[in-house]
Amino acid sequence: MLALVGTVFARRNQPEFVTAMTEIRADDFGRGVDPARGFSGLPEPVRSHAYLVSNFFDDMGKLIAHKVMKEDIIIGTYGQAGLYAWQALQPYVEGQRVLNRSNFQIYFEYLSKRVVARPPDSIHRKLKIL
Repeated sequence: MLALVGTVFARRNQPEFVTAMTEIRADDFGRGVDPARGFSGLPEPVRSHAYLVSNFFDDMGKLIAHKVMKEDIIIGTYGQAGLYAWQALQPYVEGQRVLNRSNFQIYFEYLSKRVVARPPDSIHRKLKIL
């Protein structure tokens, strides 16, 4: 378990991930691209950045949905960033779902719903670190 936690935490600090998150959070993210075209309609490198970020948070959602890691750890650490990413990417995720006829990034959506239900601040207060 400790190795998994270390891997998860290290991944978010990689320069490529930081660059991708910065792009996703920019005010002009996706401007000019019809969300109905999904991730497929995003130009490179924006598309690769969208996949990198959404796959990361989809994996975080898997870890909590399948109870591999405690929800408090994931939401307390990544919740706010995941919610920001979901808000930017949601229209493109939904577009890709239609194109793929799939539940594309369903765990990412699950994570975002859990963050709304249990904001990171509530976890921090419970731990008495806020």
